[in-house]
Amino acid sequence: MNFLPIDPAFYSILCLFAACFTTPSFANFVTLLTGWVLCVRRRTVTGMIEAAGVSETTHHERFHRFFSKARWQLDTLAKILLKTLVDQFIPLGQPIHLAGDDTLAKKTGRKIFGAGRWRDAVLSTQEEFIPRWGLNFVILSLTLRLSFWPNRSIGFPFMARLHRKEKSFNDPAQHRTTSQLLLEMIILVANWFPERIFYLTVDGAYANEIIFRGLPANVILLSRTRADATLYELAPPPTGRRGAPRKKGNRLPKPRELAVSSTTIWTPVQAILYGEQRDMEVYSFVGLWYHVAKGHPLRFVLVRDPRYPSDWVCWFSTNIDLSVITILEAMGGRWSIEVVFKEAKQCLGAEQPQSRLPKAVERQFPLALMLVSLVKLWFVTHGYQTRFAVISGGSWYHSKTEPAFSDMLAALRRACWTQRILLDSTSDVELRKILDTLIDQLARAA
Repeated sequence: MNFLPIDPAFYSILCLFAACFTTPSFANFVTLLTGWVLCVRRRTVTGMIEAAGVSETTHHERFHRFFSKARWQLDTLAKILLKTLVDQFIPLGQPIHLAGDDTLAKKTGRKIFGAGRWRDAVLSTQEEFIPRWGLNFVILSLTLRLSFWPNRSIGFPFMARLHRKEKSFNDPAQHRTTSQLLLEMIILVANWFPERIFYLTVDGAYANEIIFRGLPANVILLSRTRADATLYELAPPPTGRRGAPRKKGNRLPKPRELAVSSTTIWTPVQAILYGEQRDMEVYSFVGLWYHVAKGHPLRFVLVRDPRYPSDWVCWFSTNIDLSVITILEAMGGRWSIEVVFKEAKQCLGAEQPQSRLPKAVERQFPLALMLVSLVKLWFVTHGYQTRFAVISGGSWYHSKTEPAFSDMLAALRRACWTQRILLDSTSDVELRKILDTLIDQLARAA
């Protein structure tokens, strides 16, 4: 077991990050990510190095120190990953679509740095708050539509920040809310690409004064409006009379009033939402949400399915010149970040590494999210063209034509193990070692 079972194309992707590490740390980085991909048991650090086949030759403390003490920066990795994706898939002149949200990484143990009781979005409802113990991360993800899957929005997460309770800080002034953390990331990313335009889609919880006040000039915000939001017409022109000019016009009906009003004229449109072409009805207007955005004019779009007229939502854009279809499809693409959370947690076990020290806690979950993007990048640039790309649907799922992330991950595992078997099976003894390793991994699968 003198080398890693790694596919050369995947290794070439990992080499993009070599300058971010020292030579020993880069070797640890490649080993851990390879083991993370191959591991089919709990994704602890020891589970990863066992899957990578180095547990008998290298002490596990070396890999624990990679997370807890090594001097490498997550933001540096994020910049390289995002630049690679943008250069590969988004030509100059086209906007860069980003999605932002936060998620709970469930953990147990009260000595884990940054852990606390947070709302579990999966179990909670509007009427009931259900808390869970764990870590709260704010995430930025790139949303792409690829030419061979034109109706599908795919999320490529690249950056994350740990959100901590205010009481966990020695200096309360250092505390940052989820909105402040998201804004910090957006400003950083916008400065990386000052000549590009970004479309940032977020949940309604991030449609607040903090985001609006600090939003960079090259970022267009798209989000959801409260049903009871107080909206106004644009401010009328100055009258020339004494006194300050008006900052807002007459009050408009609330979104929930517009949605049920018999005078609202709905326009039928077709848009790609959640992976399919849908017939929708919209009502669009320009106005002010003064409480949140002050005097910045917004394009509001009420959307409903004509089959279910009571099921409606109100979205907005900070750019009033965006078309209704662009707003609808951008907001529909935001769902890709929710899919990313499922992929990272269920397929890669992003919540499973067991660490409690600050640096390790801050690094492990974000690195798992980046690994989701690296697996997808490998698949869409190389893996889908190989014999390893098998779409698993079973005899009961004939309509499945596009690979899920689990299919992409399985393809990379096939490529890695095939590489290992072909190059390290010169004798029956070596072949037996490889087969024993494979059998052991399957036996330990959770």
